[in-house]
Amino acid sequence: MADGFLDLFPDLVAAAGGQTAATSGQWAAWAGRTETLLRNAAADAREPVVTAAVEDHLSRWNPRMQGLAANADALGTNAASAANVVANADTASADVLSFDAANAYATAGQLSRPITG
Repeated sequence: MADGFLDLFPDLVAAAGGQTAATSGQWAAWAGRTETLLRNAAADAREPVVTAAVEDHLSRWNPRMQGLAANADALGTNAASAANVVANADTASADVLSFDAANAYATAGQLSRPITG
């Protein structure tokens, strides 16, 4: 960001957002595999203290692991939506500004006079 302007390439950001959202299935699968492995480890431990510790750990971390999929989807979807908003705003503002510039140019002869000095 320089001089108060933010450079953005909407097509690239929208594509990256779509790709990020597409990873949500992979995150959900990873969380499911991790949960299964931890539950199997707890069952295989055959020691109540270890089993309880693994289950406690899993109960604290499983919601966070499951949330990664939702977060990836939300992040990607929001980035793509924001890029589309910027692209639409650019188009709308270009239309408005070109209309105003055309009007100003068309009326310039009537609104201006030579400055003498």
